[in-house]
Amino acid sequence: MRIVGSIEHPKYKITVFQMDAKLSIKFENGILEQTYKLKDNPLVTNVEEIKAWLDNDFYSEVDAHFAAMQQTAVNAFKRLHKSKQGDEFDVII
Repeated sequence: MRIVGSIEHPKYKITVFQMDAKLSIKFENGILEQTYKLKDNPLVTNVEEIKAWLDNDFYSEVDAHFAAMQQTAVNAFKRLHKSKQGDEFDVII
């Protein structure tokens, strides 16, 4: 897999990869990542066509997915914290 380009965006680091005939677009937002893989699609074959493909609606959905991913992580930490409550100190008799 090799990097074939990047796309400027105010919120995300966007990198385009190519491996064989497959393009992958990776969005990074802090510790979270989303990757979209495009295999053998004649409409999207290079970075310029990917830029055209990534319209405002697509970015809005990426935003929503990142928000859901963040909430999933927060909920998991809350469950972990709840399960560990009371386990912080040994009981001394």
